[in-house]
Amino acid sequence: MKNLVMILKGYIHEYFPGWFKQKVCDAEPTDQILRLRGLAQGPLQCATEYHTYFVNGYKFHTQSWSEGKKTYNSGVYVKGVTEGGTDDFYGVIKHVYELFYNQDKVVLFYCD
Repeated sequence: MKNLVMILKGYIHEYFPGWFKQKVCDAEPTDQILRLRGLAQGPLQCATEYHTYFVNGYKFHTQSWSEGKKTYNSGVYVKGVTEGGTDDFYGVIKHVYELFYNQDKVVLFYCD
């Protein structure tokens, strides 16, 4: 069963981007579809890395930036939904990247 899961993950990783790009290119152009088309093209070749990032009134630090500080703001928690139900994911922020797309930007927290 574990091998099947690994095969499916590899299959999805390899084929989903092309499938997604084709679906949004074939769809009737609406504002939402146009934004999705920009995301389907992939990010631009430049990105910005931050050691501190503010979002929704919260301040996050990378783990290396938090070292030696009085406060530790690099822990994250995500409530996730998986095949077996719900799982909670906990991690520590290692990097914060801001990726630029056609009209949008996406911030990624790279965590352990």
